[in-house]
Amino acid sequence: MLLLTTVLLPLWVSCAHGQIIFWVLGQCFFPWVENGHSASSGQIHQEGDSVQIVCDTGYSLPNNQRGITCTESGWSLPPKCSRV
Repeated sequence: MLLLTTVLLPLWVSCAHGQIIFWVLGQCFFPWVENGHSASSGQIHQEGDSVQIVCDTGYSLPNNQRGITCTESGWSLPPKCSRV
């Protein structure tokens, strides 16, 4: 007899500044960085992980932060570098 088990996890999808960002409770998917880059692009991170972002010349993260953190509800900031 074959027993199949399905596990359903909460999944959120949002759109931040034209980027589609999704996360499963306790996990965050890191997309690409507009006007910058990160070694974490395309990776999944666990709640509490921090990701360093390097913005292109003339751009920065809000409040001149250098990275973002994965929280239970998604990234602490949208991963986007804005013109200064």
